[in-house]
Amino acid sequence: MSVRLHYVVGDIHGCLAELTALEAKAAAHAAKRGAEAHIVSSGDLVDRGADPAGVVRHLRLGVAAGTHSVVLGNHEQMLLEIVREFAPALLVDAGVEPPPFLRDFRQRHRETGTAARLMPFDEYLLMRRLLWIAEGGGTTLASYGCLSSDPGRWRLPAEDLRFLAARPFLWESAGALVTHALGDAASVAAARAYQAGAAAAPTPAQTMSLIWQRELPKARLDPARWHVSGHTAEPRVRVRKRLGCVQVDSGCVYGYKLSAFCVETGDTLAVKAAR
Repeated sequence: MSVRLHYVVGDIHGCLAELTALEAKAAAHAAKRGAEAHIVSSGDLVDRGADPAGVVRHLRLGVAAGTHSVVLGNHEQMLLEIVREFAPALLVDAGVEPPPFLRDFRQRHRETGTAARLMPFDEYLLMRRLLWIAEGGGTTLASYGCLSSDPGRWRLPAEDLRFLAARPFLWESAGALVTHALGDAASVAAARAYQAGAAAAPTPAQTMSLIWQRELPKARLDPARWHVSGHTAEPRVRVRKRLGCVQVDSGCVYGYKLSAFCVETGDTLAVKAAR
């Protein structure tokens, strides 16, 4: 087996052209070192960009081929929550049991702020669906040819739904651990135990930490490895040596760059967003 170098890519958000260009850079970077490139996505494949459907398909095929790995992002969580609530037949037809990391809209309605609680539940649901569409879900639907806000007309491929629902919270190698957000140590440990089949799914609070948290850690999570995450867009890849963490989202969908961090060499690769 040839040597592999691992390249952790920040939030893609439908930017397929930039992703394939960045993968070509990673392949060339690895080849110069007598190695092959393995691409690790830190999540947020969908929403906002030009071709979320193409990104999902590309990475789904890459995972199947063993050339890519993908962790769960908060935008994958949101898409699956919306589908479960408004188009559940799509999950049933795909043979997808809703994963335990999905939040329940009824509970959220009960627990949310005063303004939302004043709404009848059906109005709250409509608000959640329209907010998701406005936050980038509309681009995802359009990329699948669903040019309607009517969930009864949505058509999302079963293989893509199965792929997104099966994404892990955590990817690990000898040199790094990767989560979408900068999850805390307890949440990362819970994700590791869950993925090993040794414990129940992380709690809602731990799930929030793993895929939504933006606060920097107070100390290194792992003394010997990098903790690499996306989620929070920065002007460039931020390597925080004292904290042992790397933030790799550089805002491609906002017109900046799509970046990758090579775990073994510490090098950063990037391509500019297409205009």
